[in-house]
Amino acid sequence: MNLKKSKFKRIAVIGGGISGLATLHYLCRKYCKRDDIEIKLFEKEKFPGGTIHSQQVDKHLFEHGPNGFLTINPLTLEFFHEIQIADQLIVASAQAKKRFISYQNQLYPVPMNPVALFKFPLFSAREKIRIFQEFFQKAGTDPKESVFDFFQRRFGPRVAQLFLDPMVSGIYAGDAKKISVRAAFPKIYALEQTYGSVIKGLFKQKRDKKIKRKLVSLKDGMGSVIEKLYTMYRVYIHTKIDVASILQKEEKYCFKYDGQMYDADEIFLCAPAYGSSYLLKELNKDLAELLNQFEYAPIAVVGLVYAKSAFKNFPQGFGYLIPSSERRQTLGVLFESLIFANRCAEDEILVRVMIGGSRHPEVEDLSEDEISALALQEINQVLKAEDSPKQVYIKKWRRGIPQYTQTYLALRDQLEQLAAQFPRLHFCANYLKGISFNDCIENAYHSANKSLL
Repeated sequence: MNLKKSKFKRIAVIGGGISGLATLHYLCRKYCKRDDIEIKLFEKEKFPGGTIHSQQVDKHLFEHGPNGFLTINPLTLEFFHEIQIADQLIVASAQAKKRFISYQNQLYPVPMNPVALFKFPLFSAREKIRIFQEFFQKAGTDPKESVFDFFQRRFGPRVAQLFLDPMVSGIYAGDAKKISVRAAFPKIYALEQTYGSVIKGLFKQKRDKKIKRKLVSLKDGMGSVIEKLYTMYRVYIHTKIDVASILQKEEKYCFKYDGQMYDADEIFLCAPAYGSSYLLKELNKDLAELLNQFEYAPIAVVGLVYAKSAFKNFPQGFGYLIPSSERRQTLGVLFESLIFANRCAEDEILVRVMIGGSRHPEVEDLSEDEISALALQEINQVLKAEDSPKQVYIKKWRRGIPQYTQTYLALRDQLEQLAAQFPRLHFCANYLKGISFNDCIENAYHSANKSLL
């Protein structure tokens, strides 16, 4: 009996950041033996990668975006093996485990165990005792509770002010009083709901799971993963393409690019929320308006290269974060060359200064000279640089990091309900279900598995 040959079908991936490229990888892996399916990725910039880019100048490696990821998700490590780049992974130095808080221009090591906590000078005896009273605090009932309120309720106000407030700034460039704990830190939220205590839940998990939690990167920077994916799938990737509005035509989606109409049976929208909003304004006004409500924080990243001799006693560690009570435009400083030793020459120090965030959106309008001046002021005040930097690198992101605010989960639920009206239109980007590199890989994996062509 002759079987009827299946109809030729097309899949379009729009957006070439890590979410789009990983989605492309999983789609190609899924359909590599199907000659009846065409897959194309469209990216508006001249090179894919989104916020991930490693700028190499001489011996300096300046990361525009993330500088690594934690080995807490096996899927990410499998992904690196699949694209044959796992042999280039490097582990952060042991000293990178030490983190600091900057308070009144002085650095204080973040306590990593109970003994160090009892010695921590910024907490009074009463505040230290309050931390261990967390065991006896009732579980919260407010699903919209902010990160700040959650940790203040469980551990006391001083912990929220000095630890969680700067941590949220460091991860999300956001305001801990506006970021939802259930959205931004769902595992921490779940510990309270499951065990009635965060500390109790952490001890329970530590006994049950032995995950080797390491910070890793790539020898030549995180941009290497983008270059590898671009090399592997170049035939599928179309850059410098401005996709016009997406329309629906019977059971297909269509849009214009390069003056021609393209019909797709399935679309994976991997652009930022505001970019997807623009693309869907003619398909569905409500969907477009909803996507436009997702918030982003601006951030400027400044790389400064100094001679080691510029510092008398440079602190050994990962870097430091700054509580918002300090009222500084700087969010924190990473000691890049101490985290990964090959980021500059042996006789140099490379730091990355993070400026702006949701508390200081004015960074959007600052010139590079003004941004550079803020970074230099920070290093001079806290690290006491005695000389000028040998090199300055600047990257400004006007819409850098999605904000998982207290309205975020409601927006995400509404998006899922509206999107259900459009079969084979999938959303996959870091404004949904996690902003980390690990989250982007996992979300791309699950998104590609929704394809049923």
